[in-house]
Amino acid sequence: EAAEQQCSATFGELIENSGNWADKIVQTSRRHRSRGVTGDMFIGCFKELVHAVLDMIPAGDEPMQQKVAARQFVRLWADAFETIIVRDWTALSEKEAAESLDQANRRLTMEKCKYENVIESISDLVFVLDKHGSVLEANRTARQYFQEDPTHTPIWELLGLEGRSMGDVLTNYSLKMPREISLDDDMYFHCVFTSLKIDCSS
Repeated sequence: EAAEQQCSATFGELIENSGNWADKIVQTSRRHRSRGVTGDMFIGCFKELVHAVLDMIPAGDEPMQQKVAARQFVRLWADAFETIIVRDWTALSEKEAAESLDQANRRLTMEKCKYENVIESISDLVFVLDKHGSVLEANRTARQYFQEDPTHTPIWELLGLEGRSMGDVLTNYSLKMPREISLDDDMYFHCVFTSLKIDCSS
């Protein structure tokens, strides 16, 4: 009775995988996927198999009506199987993409914490700037020296540097080239600009 129900199933019923008829095939496709087989490759091979079966039907001795019914049956189940596989692989791809994004965010958070810990432990004044030259972060030493939070302040205003933009500052103070500067209290510092790169590839 179950076999008769499956043979008379509609396309909509088949793609719902009622009776779990496609489970073993789905598991097989997942094993192939885990070995590096792409969706195009797997579906392509499956279509070749389907066409081979369809080509065999006309060679049989059955009446034409049965041959037509057999071709319709094979196409119906093949289309349902292909739909289930594509849906399953799409769901897996979305899950893998979400896991990959989660891992990238974790690495980014770890790298950010790492550099923040390093910066906080430095006894020199350290500022992290955005591309416009405004202070994003300042380490403990810098906050204690200025006795206030210097964030959002342009670095040239904070340190009394030459220039009125980040472009002007980098023209006058080359990257990784120390320049002596003095602040209002006549204290002298070596000012060094450098680019900050966070490696999240590992």
